[in-house]
Amino acid sequence: MTKKLKVYLLIVITVVCAACTLAGCKIGRPGRAEVLADYKAHVTYYSNGGKFDQSTTLTVRDLYFKNDPKSESYDANGVPFFDISDDTEGMNVAFDGYDLVGWYMPETYKDGEHAGEIMYTYTYKDDKGQEITEAVFPVVDEDGDAVTDIVTDRPVFARAGKDEQILESEIRVTPSDVRLDSTRRVADDENLIVCAKWAPALKIVYKLVCEDGKTYTDKDGNEYKNGTELRRDNFGKGEYYSPTTLEPIKLNGASFVRSYLDEELETVVGSSSIARPEGDEPENPVVYSHYIDGDNWTIVTNDPDKVVSMFTGLGNANNKYYLLSDVDCGSKTFTLKNQGVEVNATVQGNGFTISNLKFAVTGAINNDFSVFGTIGASFKLSNLKIENIKIDITAKGNISLYAVCNGLDASAHIEGLEISGITAHVKIPASNRVRNVQIKKQDGTEVEDKSHWLFGGSDNDEQFQANHPQIKVTGETTLTIAP
Repeated sequence: MTKKLKVYLLIVITVVCAACTLAGCKIGRPGRAEVLADYKAHVTYYSNGGKFDQSTTLTVRDLYFKNDPKSESYDANGVPFFDISDDTEGMNVAFDGYDLVGWYMPETYKDGEHAGEIMYTYTYKDDKGQEITEAVFPVVDEDGDAVTDIVTDRPVFARAGKDEQILESEIRVTPSDVRLDSTRRVADDENLIVCAKWAPALKIVYKLVCEDGKTYTDKDGNEYKNGTELRRDNFGKGEYYSPTTLEPIKLNGASFVRSYLDEELETVVGSSSIARPEGDEPENPVVYSHYIDGDNWTIVTNDPDKVVSMFTGLGNANNKYYLLSDVDCGSKTFTLKNQGVEVNATVQGNGFTISNLKFAVTGAINNDFSVFGTIGASFKLSNLKIENIKIDITAKGNISLYAVCNGLDASAHIEGLEISGITAHVKIPASNRVRNVQIKKQDGTEVEDKSHWLFGGSDNDEQFQANHPQIKVTGETTLTIAP
């Protein structure tokens, strides 16, 4: 049964009741039974202070459901429980100043005269304006049956020790710890009674975390500094809230990195949810959104495709990359750069490690190949670790291989590039050679001199690393050349 059909059903019942009331007749069970002949499953919703459809003061709503055996959706166990907390015309429930935690089964008395009965309460204000809540119980007749108001077809309640009687529309129900969801089914001929559980309305406050002393503006010219509130989101219904991983707002001159659940930027949003704070006046939860100085930074997460994109874009001096985690790239294959490619981008590694980089070239001839190409004057790189580089080249003519870079401009700014483990294999015709691997004769035997295959731009690799201690190659380095 669709939500609209349920709304229409309620409208029909209301119109029939109103028409008969105006005509002077009394509405009882036979009339309702006739209207609801095919609607067996029945749920009574107590809003517990909330309003249905945002406008009415009605505190109790009944919905009836069909479970037609001829329908494809028929289920012998009944129909799914229908959550009417969504913002659907004529169905949703709201309570000013409160968030709906959910629909719950009513609490029942554990012992005493009313053991097993639902806990109903009546709340009113005394002469001093103080809110008073009292327990109330359905009025029963001499046969022990609940007394029903003939117009509203609802049980009548009495306040303990009072002669006056009040209607069910003024009653609230105490929620138990059993929350209802769509997995709960309502059986035929069952009247399921549920009640709303509310908590003080909360906002999720997003605050800016950036370098102290920096000031940024949004599109409207509003200024933001470290600790400034960026925006607020409604906590919404439920006991938990999952903050957005998206950029809270766009700031001129800054790039959004990531949001965290703590000011120390340790617990990443997306890996955890925020539990609703308890208490009558809980504080709004705070999410800390990290921004870094400068526009158009590309954030590199633990997605290897992001690393592929980074290595592809290193040639553009306008590109800036900011690593957020270690990345295992074992599932990807990269392309080696040749001497015609100069890298000038900016890479901020933040101490993270890119591991298992596989580079491959087929049909290579007359080029110098390397991972970084030629490092240009504008290249900036800081605090990056690379583990386990594997290079496979299939050549069809003479080539040169400088595994890390073909050369480095003196103006390049590199602070902390550490490479651990490089393995290279070159398959090349016997008539050709890797030009920077010298063939020397020793006791009449030709041997390969592999002292100059990691770095170009120096007489040998040892000299290069002495001149550029900010670039470290550690671990095993192996080059094999075979036809």
